[in-house]
Amino acid sequence: MTMVEAIKEICGDDQPLCEAILDLYKQVPDRTTYASVGARLWRCVQSCHEGKQLGAILAQKGMMVPKGVMMRVAGAIFRIYAGNASTNRIVSFNPSVGESLPDRILINIAPWVSRYYQTHEVSYKDDYNDIAYNILAEHKDELISLIDETLTSKAEHQDFVDTSIDKLREMNTTQADI
Repeated sequence: MTMVEAIKEICGDDQPLCEAILDLYKQVPDRTTYASVGARLWRCVQSCHEGKQLGAILAQKGMMVPKGVMMRVAGAIFRIYAGNASTNRIVSFNPSVGESLPDRILINIAPWVSRYYQTHEVSYKDDYNDIAYNILAEHKDELISLIDETLTSKAEHQDFVDTSIDKLREMNTTQADI
């Protein structure tokens, strides 16, 4: 049984609940009003820009451990920061640990920051909040896509692991309890 089948079986006739749960992991093809996790994050980015909070992403660049900006979206913690520009990975996923630590998605925009500074004229008078937003806005579609692909691949991998564990349990059960 796949994850999608299990969720549908658990939810039964409660279609809105089923769709809400499935939205956390992957797009349901027959929904036209699908709001991906990446799209929800973008709404939070816009709110942070309006609240003048995005500047922390760039203000902490170069620190030993930049904190950036943290947001909670769809039960997960997203952290956007400007770390090492030599990384090839923009989006990283750290699964939850128990109930106290939810899934964490790290977004290192340092490669985008480097490209932005190379292609745009930036002065010391420019507002970090606006610069960070402009960088994110230039890569909005790529960012949303990377987040959704990362979450989907992790969900599919977890579904594969769960299925494999179930098959191993089935193979190793004894007939003693019959």
